[in-house]
Amino acid sequence: MRALLTLTALSAFFCALVMVSAVVGYGLGAPVVAFSADYDLWLADPTFGAFRRLTHNGGRSEEDQPTWSPDGGRLAFMTVRRQPFNARLPNSDLALLDLSGGAVRLLRSMPSWEDAPAWSPDGTSIAFSEKGTGAGGTSVYVMPVGAPGEARVVYTSPRRNDVSAVWTPDGQALLVHGDSANPGGVVIVRVDVTTGATETVLPRTAYRPRPSPDGQAIALWIPAFEGYSLAVWRAGMASPQPLSQSYPNPLPFAWLPDGRLSLAVRGEVGNSASILQIDPATGAQAILFTFPSRVSSLAWRP
Repeated sequence: MRALLTLTALSAFFCALVMVSAVVGYGLGAPVVAFSADYDLWLADPTFGAFRRLTHNGGRSEEDQPTWSPDGGRLAFMTVRRQPFNARLPNSDLALLDLSGGAVRLLRSMPSWEDAPAWSPDGTSIAFSEKGTGAGGTSVYVMPVGAPGEARVVYTSPRRNDVSAVWTPDGQALLVHGDSANPGGVVIVRVDVTTGATETVLPRTAYRPRPSPDGQAIALWIPAFEGYSLAVWRAGMASPQPLSQSYPNPLPFAWLPDGRLSLAVRGEVGNSASILQIDPATGAQAILFTFPSRVSSLAWRP
């Protein structure tokens, strides 16, 4: 009986998604988040509990890691093509989705892994990571949106996994979890996008830095209790302040435009997800919304 009630509730939830999906993303002012679930991209409006599915590939490709254009009209994202069905190819591409008309075009397609796109604050460029299909490390590129063939390397790491970059709010630099002088060490590095000069911002092990909208804080993952905790760090702090419990792996998170943090955790039912809001000053948490499938990335509309 309990299983039947759960299935009925999920069916009703999906029906609600269909009914409200057409309006999500068109309103101005309300917080809207893009995320990846069930191999496709979605939009959610937590204020009204509304959802909109953006891609409908049914597993023939995998869309992930959306990043917003500063004007809120387009999404750049990673796409992994599958052919035949459910067979993963050894590479991924970068694509661009126009939200007004739904048109999708490839931004970069190479015989390698391109992922972790990040749109510059002025809207002219996209940073991304690229890994070859064989041995070797990862390079971070900056590419003009209007001239995708002109990508240039601004940072290189011998690591092959999870080397991603995000822009500082002033658009002058990128933050990456880069390599320290100690073999195997990971620190937070600032990379000047014009000169490629690097500077260690936080000389301790941390991952996936994300600067706050006002540039006064950095949220990141730090090792904790045989796992990882989401933490926030500000200049002058002796060490990052943990905001969450310890999880086995870093989870999707993102800053909201108003300076709160959001975190995607496993929900209480099946494979569902709960999106939490977190006060970066106190660590106080509340549920923003729930979704019936696992959520693998978050990006809030500027």
